[in-house]
Amino acid sequence: MTASKTPVAADLALSRRRILRTGLSLTAFPAIVAAAPHEAALRPVQLTVDGTTKPRVFVTTDAGGSDKDDLQSLVHLLLYSDVLDIVGLGSSAAMLGSGRVSAIRSVISAYEADRGRLLTHSADYPSAARLHSRVHEGSSTLQPAAGFSRPTQASRAIVAAARTASPSNLLYVLTWGSHADLAQALHDDPSIVRNIRLISSGVDGQDPNAHRYLQEHWKGRLWWIDGATSGRGIYAPPSGANTPDRAWPAANAEGHGKLGDFFMASTQDLYGDFDGTRRTDGLKMGDSFSVLYLIDPGRNPDQPEARGWGGSYVASGPLYWTDSRNPALSYGSYYGAKTVADHKGAFLADFAARFDRAQAAKSK
Repeated sequence: MTASKTPVAADLALSRRRILRTGLSLTAFPAIVAAAPHEAALRPVQLTVDGTTKPRVFVTTDAGGSDKDDLQSLVHLLLYSDVLDIVGLGSSAAMLGSGRVSAIRSVISAYEADRGRLLTHSADYPSAARLHSRVHEGSSTLQPAAGFSRPTQASRAIVAAARTASPSNLLYVLTWGSHADLAQALHDDPSIVRNIRLISSGVDGQDPNAHRYLQEHWKGRLWWIDGATSGRGIYAPPSGANTPDRAWPAANAEGHGKLGDFFMASTQDLYGDFDGTRRTDGLKMGDSFSVLYLIDPGRNPDQPEARGWGGSYVASGPLYWTDSRNPALSYGSYYGAKTVADHKGAFLADFAARFDRAQAAKSK
């Protein structure tokens, strides 16, 4: 009698059969071919009430640092937490002002005030206590030349979450600030690379050494959308000017529950003391393209080149995608921004509907 396969082994066998039917080599898919570690601890796939699979998400953010746009992105993330399995929220370093755990918790507290109304629209919104339990302190300093230094709460949490992932239930790591905690996690346990998909924002500007470490040691082994400027299409005009939208938050967020008012407050004086030459207000949340990539109802997340809310990316090596350098898809110096901006009407209308949930319970 043939021994029965574990769920992971069955998933791997099915994936191998699918690849072989395409005529491609298995060696082109290391994330699928390699066996997942710690099979006994695998996390079950999380489903919404209607049976839709929830992507597993770990976000690292410099919210509370030099720019309020990450606070906006956290509000956006939590309003979609009914369709995402948020397994971790880590503070991270940044070039100007590192993130703060307290900033993450402040957004969760606003969410807690609105959750009762949100639940009338979807039973899948997690409790605030559950979200608070998944907040972790990350690196507070830029990394040394090696690109990593010492483990943090956030890096250890990434390792733990990736160990319970599998090729059929991958972990999406969304980096909105430094890549330091992911770099540390991969250094500490290289085996987790097969279970991670990275969607990064800003390339090397936030922590050059951590980014270089990922480039030199993990590019081609790590599934990675290395997005530098496509996300600017959320707010930038075709000229590429840094002019966040001031009208949209006042019309669609302000007065829409605690999250709406928190979002509105986060649009005021975006750069504060870090830019004393001028005051800039408005919707920015440029890192939210990574969330848009996962929540777009018409997108297959296995296809970074496809059109969708979170942008379209160009293959620049095995398992590695970057912003399109096609001038027709640029907004000023922001490569690929048009691939996001083309969908602005759809994703902002959907976001406005989420604020409506926070404002009023669903009529029975």
